[in-house]
Amino acid sequence: MTPENLQKAVERFRALCQADPRIVAAFVGGSLATGTADEYSDIDVYLIVADETYASVFADRAAFMRQLGEPVLLEDFDGFGFDMVLFIFEDGIKGELALAKASNFLHVHHGPYRVLVDKTGLLKRATFPIDRIPVEEQRQNLIEHLKFFWRGFLVMSQALGRGNLLSAATYLEGARRRLVSVCRLSVDFQDGDGHPRLEAMLPSHLQEALYDAFPPVEREAMVEAARRMADLFRQVARPLAAQQQIAYPDALEQTVSTWFDEEFAKLGRQATG
Repeated sequence: MTPENLQKAVERFRALCQADPRIVAAFVGGSLATGTADEYSDIDVYLIVADETYASVFADRAAFMRQLGEPVLLEDFDGFGFDMVLFIFEDGIKGELALAKASNFLHVHHGPYRVLVDKTGLLKRATFPIDRIPVEEQRQNLIEHLKFFWRGFLVMSQALGRGNLLSAATYLEGARRRLVSVCRLSVDFQDGDGHPRLEAMLPSHLQEALYDAFPPVEREAMVEAARRMADLFRQVARPLAAQQQIAYPDALEQTVSTWFDEEFAKLGRQATG
């Protein structure tokens, strides 16, 4: 999918919005708003609808989307607290359509945007806030990461000990997600972007360290990756916990690490004996 095709899709969206009297304004966010879109980019589009016609537009959302292309996926999503439709068209274009009432729309987007339609001047002075998570909420998230990284690490280690590599790989993925989250918090503790490009956010030394956390599904490689993950977690999580005045779970780490080291030594003896 080329950027030109993305722009053509956006233009079709703009024309539909302009022609529909129920729609007050429309804009795009994400890379299309910042001018960084490439052939892999999504289309993040937003509809602002007159309050009195919102129910009608929402009821027609599937028909509206089919005017833009033939969907192979068209699914409602309300996990962010507002109405959204996830879509993939048969030509490969994918993205999200968010809908909001004209009387209350600032909560549906964060950061830069590019206006497509603005029939009443509603967007002229609109500023969408950058999503920032309250410090206390993030502290609670960090407390969970500190505990459940090590719990997941132990479960993963036990699966490795049994030789259940697919199960171990699944548990390793869960621990790795918590490791990545802690790395993100160490860079920006109030980051609220649910899916940033990690390459743009994390410094190179953290990126390079995380590469080692993605091993093939082979016992020895997974053991080594797990060891490196644990080392990186200690290096990042300990000072972050101290910075946020959170007690680091030393006893939990020690118990899990000791079990892992002993099991790894046993596996090593089995491999060489």
